[in-house]
Amino acid sequence: MAHPICSILSHRRSLADAVTGNTITPETELTALHSPPPESLLFNLTQTAGPSKPCSLVFNNELFPSLHASGDPAGSAFHTYITFSDLLTLPHVRIEVHWPHLDLKIAVKVRITENNLRLVSDITRQDLIADELACTSSGSSRLSREGFNNAAAKINHLCVKSQRLIWHLRALFDTDGPKAVRVRFFDTLANDKSSCIPQLLPFVVGPHKLKSLSLPDHSQLVPLSVDRTPHELLGAPAPFPFTPLSSGATYISINDAQAQLFECARITHVEQDLGLQQWSKVQHEAVAYELGQFVILAVTFKPFIPLRGSDGSSVAFRLPERMSTKVCSQQAGLEFTCSAVLCPSMAMLEGYDALFMVTSRVPYALRTACHDIHDLTLRASIMVTFEPRISHFTISSQLSTATSLRAPDVARWLPLILNQSPHLPYVDLALKRAPDYRGTVDRRQIDRVYEMMLYWRKWNPEQLAALRSIRCAMGGIILISGPAGTGKTLVQQILCAFFYLIGLHVLVLAPANSNVADFVSKLHKNFPSGDVEALRIFPRSAETELKDAVGQEVTEPITPRNPAVPPTHLFEFELVRSEVAAAGDKYSKGRESGLQHRVLKAARDGSLDGTLYQPIVDEKAGTTSDGKVDVWQELRNCIEKCERGEFDWQDEKLVNTYEQTYSACKSQYVARSRLIVTTTGNVHSPDIQENWAQDMHGVMCKGVVAILDEACKDNEIDTLGPLMCPGFRSKVTGMIMVGDDRQLEPTDTSAKGRVSFSLFPGRSSMPFATRLKSEGHPCVELLEQHRMSVRIADWPFSNFYPPGMRSSANTYRTLREKLPGLRECLAKTLGKDLGHLSQLYSAADEDDLLRSHYVQVEGRRVKRNLSTVVREHILAFFNKIFWDLHAYFGPEMHDNVTVIVAYKEARFCWQQALKHLMRVHKLTARELPSVMTIDSSQGTEATITIVDCSVQQYRKDSDIGFIDDDRRINVAMTRAQEVRWFLGGSCSAHERYSRRTKLPAYVRYRNHTDTRNNLSNFGGDILPADGVGWLEKLEKQDVSLQKTFADDMRRLGR
Repeated sequence: MAHPICSILSHRRSLADAVTGNTITPETELTALHSPPPESLLFNLTQTAGPSKPCSLVFNNELFPSLHASGDPAGSAFHTYITFSDLLTLPHVRIEVHWPHLDLKIAVKVRITENNLRLVSDITRQDLIADELACTSSGSSRLSREGFNNAAAKINHLCVKSQRLIWHLRALFDTDGPKAVRVRFFDTLANDKSSCIPQLLPFVVGPHKLKSLSLPDHSQLVPLSVDRTPHELLGAPAPFPFTPLSSGATYISINDAQAQLFECARITHVEQDLGLQQWSKVQHEAVAYELGQFVILAVTFKPFIPLRGSDGSSVAFRLPERMSTKVCSQQAGLEFTCSAVLCPSMAMLEGYDALFMVTSRVPYALRTACHDIHDLTLRASIMVTFEPRISHFTISSQLSTATSLRAPDVARWLPLILNQSPHLPYVDLALKRAPDYRGTVDRRQIDRVYEMMLYWRKWNPEQLAALRSIRCAMGGIILISGPAGTGKTLVQQILCAFFYLIGLHVLVLAPANSNVADFVSKLHKNFPSGDVEALRIFPRSAETELKDAVGQEVTEPITPRNPAVPPTHLFEFELVRSEVAAAGDKYSKGRESGLQHRVLKAARDGSLDGTLYQPIVDEKAGTTSDGKVDVWQELRNCIEKCERGEFDWQDEKLVNTYEQTYSACKSQYVARSRLIVTTTGNVHSPDIQENWAQDMHGVMCKGVVAILDEACKDNEIDTLGPLMCPGFRSKVTGMIMVGDDRQLEPTDTSAKGRVSFSLFPGRSSMPFATRLKSEGHPCVELLEQHRMSVRIADWPFSNFYPPGMRSSANTYRTLREKLPGLRECLAKTLGKDLGHLSQLYSAADEDDLLRSHYVQVEGRRVKRNLSTVVREHILAFFNKIFWDLHAYFGPEMHDNVTVIVAYKEARFCWQQALKHLMRVHKLTARELPSVMTIDSSQGTEATITIVDCSVQQYRKDSDIGFIDDDRRINVAMTRAQEVRWFLGGSCSAHERYSRRTKLPAYVRYRNHTDTRNNLSNFGGDILPADGVGWLEKLEKQDVSLQKTFADDMRRLGR
């Protein structure tokens, strides 16, 4: 008789190759997963099964809860449930205890094997006939737990019986020897019609036992393999389901953690790589523009065959964030080949699918085809092909992190990573030193610097608690959380300075280059004397050595028509390129702190001459120079020759000298530095791994402290990088993670929806810091914000953050006191007379009206390109709001007004309007607002934000879309400093309100403004669905104001 699992997994026969759409073969690299309906048998075999079954736990013959628990006081009531989870891959019993009145839940997971689960039927206890389930475990390594730290924090609110239950459950982990968990049901399983337990018992104790019971955790995925194929998984000893698998707040074992982290990273890379291959198989349309000395290729994608699901559904395609490529054109008269890199979008070139910046010598044919980037008239295009070069550095680093979880010198971090121990030691990070450090600890110096840190600013109580937490870090890890404007960056800066000044090595990490640049810039501002010297290391893909300046892939001879690129051209370009998304004078220090800039500067000024001697090896000739040379002096000679135009890049011996001296100087410079700032994805960089904190060049490593900025927006596998790096992981003494867990989660680039490939879809969006905090790890919450006016801060704070949030005294200043010109401007826009306003409203209420306003516009919500836009919102802004703001801000508009949109299609239409104004009314980019999506706006700020979520009505959930997400709307609402206005519809589906326990935040806010009389109806005509001619409806207005932004700034002394 066939095992029923064969029919349950019958969907495996219809799996298809994501590239070809054909049946899986040994060459197939990727296949879409099957998504079973919730609570189906297949779902219950692969996820946490449901519905779970109420039960009692039995310890020392005492029932928890007792059979008569219904008579207990309401404040002491708790409920216990049992279910199975991950039976096909990591089979275990999951037991949950709920305290509804405390909103508290704990869970214990016990690994199931062939012989450790026993069912006893028809037990009679106190005149009740019921069944029992007993599960034994040989040790705590087969057990996992969730929520025990949260329970410890609320232990005094629990009744004695609840406390006794928690003690029994903790004993399962804290004592040696076999453990037993007995579960008593309230009835016999034969009579159970409501839970999943009877359905699943045959697979764990009955006739259809699963093979996974006798195999290691995730036996299909461990040992880890980079090249594992779907065809290989089809032949695994334990049948692999090819469905999404569960991922929770804890891992049950190292195998579980490795499988989830490794496969998430691996499959995301495979999906991206194969999608890119499909995209590059066809020619795409490009228009060449000149931007200063650089050339931009604005590309429009042509149709190509994307990745697809087993049912033929296509997967939406997007390019990776960082990519280099070879670009070729065979078009008659425009034949060329060049190298290029993907760069961020630009307002003046919005509407294209991608922008590429040429990095090699620009071929003559391409140069002659270029157009001025400020000329917005339509231009002739070029058909080009791409040969993408995806760097494998990121995926190699991530897979190395997952593999390193079994390394002996990272075992001390596993209780935190797996979240299995509530008994972690408290560590004084000021005194903690690397295990191999044999020196003494200068306590007097530490105390002196510690006092300096505590009195460096007038800290509020929460900031002070964050600083003091370094003396008692649970498990060596500190969490600091808080919304925008609460001083998180300042706290990071002084903590960084503290550890640096007491002699430790400090590694500051952030998810994005813009965060890194901002941190370095502010560090220089706060410590201008140079006492705290940071070295910024760019990602490998953003680093170009001097030898690359003339291009190593020259495909055409250098002629007067095809001149060589000046030697410093590409070097300077690469430094600038990594800052394209964060341009501005405030980031200049970030570039100056870069490793390449520092090395060349030190070579030029001779500050390190005589500190490093070594021979020059000619590998081709097999010879070594006579004696050792001063490599810094040799590098300076190469630079000077290059600047004079005398460096012959065809002279292999000279190039070899440059390469060796530059590499040696760079290595020494890193080794001599104790403060490194880079991205989390770059922590495995060879520059860091091979040189930093290695006790070289006279710099001994006493210990390494890692500080992670925006930790709640970073992937867990990247966050774990500094703890897993082979180069210095044994010397890491602590880690500090700072972020806001109530704003956006990490970006998950894998396919979602109808077609998905990721085995653990929840893992990529679950940051390590958020996971620790949810499990009750101590976290210092910063509660006082200093950036936003209190009038715009109150609503998001009361709706998205815990009680206790407050605004500092300076945020209570009204527009009348602070920016009277802006007050006049906004009142004019709303059609309000200031004198009349003063009679109707108090100063605070008037300020609230002007700063936090909802502009109601009637419009049509149009879906296009799988995205959404309401063009009437754009017309309302430019015809009824923009010209007043333009009259006030003038050329400072771009830096002070930001339009935040929810959808890419909305951003495209907003940018179309901007280009129309630039073309028709000759406005410059400086006179127009910046436009960005909510997801890209996190970390930015502006004097005024205009939020357009493309929402009109609320008749069904899709009318709100993904804006029905508190994290996303929270980001949109906290980008403004002074004024935040919303553009939207009436959301007038009141009949729906009673059916939802909690309305979407967007609808709640709209109703709030209506109640406060902070809503204005701008009306307007509804455009046709196709939007034809809508740009022609943009009107120019002449506006005159008595006071402008410049007047207000002069008044403030700025």
